[in-house]
This record gives sequence, structure tokens and C-alpha cells, in this order.
Amino acid sequence: MLPLITLLQLLDIWTTHKCLSRSNTVESNPILAKLFGKIGVLPALILMKGSYIALLWWAEKYVPVELLYAIAAFYVWVVWNNLRILRSAK
Repeated sequence: MLPLITLLQLLDIWTTHKCLSRSNTVESNPILAKLFGKIGVLPALILMKGSYIALLWWAEKYVPVELLYAIAAFYVWVVWNNLRILRSAK
């Protein structure tokens, strides 16, 4: 499950970066939005998502599999939503 979540995080970085650089979209996560203003979009995404991925891999044996499925499902929706925004911005 963690390889899938890692892939989804990478896709989230890519699609979020594309959305924010190609359209009139804004980041809905206020913590990320503030960090974008301080260090830039791509560095902030890599820092936050990289930290999240590292934490999940480190804590894998303590995280219930049901939570991992929920995380994966949530990020499938996030990536799908980003792709939807990209398609509508063309």
C-alpha cells in the first residue's frame, strides 16, 4: 500500500504544481499556501510531501491498514480533482 501512496503523493506534487502554474487556481490547504509564499510552490510541495511519505514509511507497522486504504482513496480523489481542474483550465 505504501508504494501506491508514494506514487499518489508524487502525482499530487506534479498535478498541484501544474494547476497552480497554468490556471487561476489557489491552494486550498492554508498551511501549504502560506509555505508557498515563503519558499515557493515546488520546494514547499517536495518538503511537505517528502516528509509525509518518510513518516508513513517509518511508521508503517504502527498504521492500521484501513487507514492506509483511506489515505490512498483520499489522494486518488486529490489527484483526480487536480486533473479535472487542469482539463477545465485549457
